[in-house]
Amino acid sequence: MFRVKSGRIILLSINLSYEGGVEYAIAKGEKIIETGSCTLNALKDLKKEKKVNYARVALLSELSFFDMTQVTVRNDKFINMAVKKYINEQSVFMEPFKISYEQVEENDTARRIAVSAIPEADLNRIAFLRDLFIMEYVVPLEIVVSKFAISQNANTSRVLWASLNTQIDLEVENGCIKSKTVSAYNKTDEIDVSFYPEDTVFLGEFVKYHNNDELSENEKFKNQLAHFYGLFKIDKDFDFLEQEYIHKVVSYELSRVVFAFSVLVFFGLGFFGMNNFSQYTSFVNTFEKKQIMLIQNVNYTNSHMPKLNELKRFTAVEKLQQESNKQMDLGGFLTWITHITPKEALIDNMDIEFYKAKKNNNQQNYQEPPNTASNFSQNIEVPKLNSKNFATKVTLVINGSYMETKTTARKFLKKLTQKIETDSNEFVYDENLKRATLVTKFKIDGSKF
Repeated sequence: MFRVKSGRIILLSINLSYEGGVEYAIAKGEKIIETGSCTLNALKDLKKEKKVNYARVALLSELSFFDMTQVTVRNDKFINMAVKKYINEQSVFMEPFKISYEQVEENDTARRIAVSAIPEADLNRIAFLRDLFIMEYVVPLEIVVSKFAISQNANTSRVLWASLNTQIDLEVENGCIKSKTVSAYNKTDEIDVSFYPEDTVFLGEFVKYHNNDELSENEKFKNQLAHFYGLFKIDKDFDFLEQEYIHKVVSYELSRVVFAFSVLVFFGLGFFGMNNFSQYTSFVNTFEKKQIMLIQNVNYTNSHMPKLNELKRFTAVEKLQQESNKQMDLGGFLTWITHITPKEALIDNMDIEFYKAKKNNNQQNYQEPPNTASNFSQNIEVPKLNSKNFATKVTLVINGSYMETKTTARKFLKKLTQKIETDSNEFVYDENLKRATLVTKFKIDGSKF
């Protein structure tokens, strides 16, 4: 059963054969902290005294019915109808009854069902408890003790339980009750344990007859109170609470969750709003302080601003600086080009000019400068430059065989293209003179040299 708050809960064991008598246990979690007995009428006072709101009930009725049967239905919706039909055919009840069941096995043609049934009149005798407690389960006591026995021994085939002059003998198959026998129990009578199968579990008053030396004190305590501890092992399959009541309880518990959540949200949003207001106030104060500081800085700046003619001079100097940054460091470029030139080659000619683009077809070309040097040993004349891009033409003379000169040319171009991208390369070998001429053209960014 869905429960918001974990706390103390009352476990009730009601034997309808004894009018008005009930055993109870107070539990916290799955630990029983107190046991006792009282009348049904005294439960109202007991609830106030023990401060418990939730209850689980193990109900013992002499007319309760247990069996295992097969039903041949494919749709789950018709199982309930098939089970009722089976019980009616057994002529078990002469009055209205309620059923619960658990599916044990399923194959293509049939389902094996564990069946439990209780007369409605017996359930109505404890209906007042739903107004007194928040009921979590109403389960046949036989189911409770069998579930506890199976938790102790998964191979349980038989369960014997006795308490308050009542003895129950249960035959168990596949974890479910196949049949039951109820008889009177006399505490002075002894039983022959060897008469029962090996996987028989003895509970309640029978604990003293079976494995007395092998059980710890805690195990003995739990086995004697199996009709209470078994209420921690049950599931919803054999719960006889009406679905309407279960939905009402779940709705009530959820409403408590929603209320608690609403309270938390209210206080959370309130705290958030207070915090935001405090931050807003702090931001306003900080803004006003910075605004005053800004006004003071503006006034100070205005009082120390240079005159207009001084600003013009500063602007002119800045412009000159920018133009200077665009100029190429010719010495640096020549040092680099000389450094990457192989020792087998000689720079015969180098032209450097301001890079221009054709106006008609937007293709870039090289415009020959008015004055260039025909030999690297002569002075290199460079026109006045006002852009960072320059068109360059380098002529290399390489002495040696064809393969040697070609290898040297490739070595030079490889180093050259590590820093710039060439536009064209022309390699010509003169067989008579045993030398090659490499003419390469490229554009360079003057700001990088």
